[in-house]
Amino acid sequence: MGICCPAMRLYDTTAEAFAGSRLGAWMFLHVFTPVDRFLLTKTKGRVGTAIGTRLFKDNVMLGCRGARSGLKREVPLLSTSVGEEFVLVASQGGAVENPAWYHNLKANPVCTLTVRGQSLECTAREVSGEERHRYWRAAAENYSGFARYQTRTNRVIPVIVLTPTNS
Repeated sequence: MGICCPAMRLYDTTAEAFAGSRLGAWMFLHVFTPVDRFLLTKTKGRVGTAIGTRLFKDNVMLGCRGARSGLKREVPLLSTSVGEEFVLVASQGGAVENPAWYHNLKANPVCTLTVRGQSLECTAREVSGEERHRYWRAAAENYSGFARYQTRTNRVIPVIVLTPTNS
């Protein structure tokens, strides 16, 4: 395993703890998201602000249409793979309101997802009940910050599942 493995685990743990903090969530929403939008687009998903962490492998670029404008929007997000599907959590760092991309997908569920340079056409759906619980658990195991974000808000954080249509 070598000496870098414990160091990388420490780095991952520290990066994830920071991202789950109030300051970290704010930084990811207001600083890292615009930077990731640029980096992930220019490098076809190979370079982003989370590079060097295990979470980088789960960074994706969601392409969707604006709910009101109909214009194409792109937003970098953390996803969790469950089989052939991708789970997105509309946490917005535990904010009071849902993120814009959630409303966009509700209005226009046909979207694209760029995963490690590969673009997939997908259909989005919000899950509820036991299905939501199962997908939430998978996402929270992938990134523990989601559980912390849920404690910061009174809303039930939506879970969106993207199913590729061109696999």
